[in-house]
Amino acid sequence: VLATTDVLARVPAHMAARAGAATSGAQTLVFALSAPIIGTMIDATTSYIPVLLGVGALALPGALVWAVWPASAPAKATAPSAG
Repeated sequence: VLATTDVLARVPAHMAARAGAATSGAQTLVFALSAPIIGTMIDATTSYIPVLLGVGALALPGALVWAVWPASAPAKATAPSAG
């Protein structure tokens, strides 16, 4: 939700649908690719603890970058050009 909100705040209003679709598609792709890997790791370790610690560790760098990245001013709404 935070990524989608951040993306939509940074794009012009007439590009919001495309930006939302791209963000949603990327999220779906990551889930589809990571689920089998996570399942295999759970099967191999017979425990959720190492998997949860690993996924949590993978999330930290992205969260830190997002937290310190300077926010830009929201895009101004503009009407699409005719023609």
